[in-house]
Amino acid sequence: MGMQIKLANLQAEFEDALQDEKEAKAKATVTAHTIVNPVIIDRCNFDVSQRKTWVELAKAAKIPVERRVCVVIGTPLATCSERATMRISHPTLGSDVAASVVHRVARDFVFPTLDEGFGRISVLNPAGTWTYYHQY
Repeated sequence: MGMQIKLANLQAEFEDALQDEKEAKAKATVTAHTIVNPVIIDRCNFDVSQRKTWVELAKAAKIPVERRVCVVIGTPLATCSERATMRISHPTLGSDVAASVVHRVARDFVFPTLDEGFGRISVLNPAGTWTYYHQY
């Protein structure tokens, strides 16, 4: 069973805590069809093809484009690598390979665009400020 958090009118699904990507997609689809509150998919979707899966689910659930938000958290690579290596008992990422996985994801990262089907892209910059890109 996946990890789930409910905060006020927000529901978050964490793929790492689910058995696999198929389970994550199924859970997100059911969630999107059964609640009106926002749903967060917490996942390193580092390229267009990975993000497309979630955008297509949102479209299938008839979630309007203005409610489809992609959040990019601009944590420095060294910080990500250090944090990942220090994790204990991570369900999918052992500390022995964490740094190499973080660097591979960073290398393969393609910045999201509004053309992918998002209504807004919100970027949390390393300094703690936000940058927003809007389609509407």
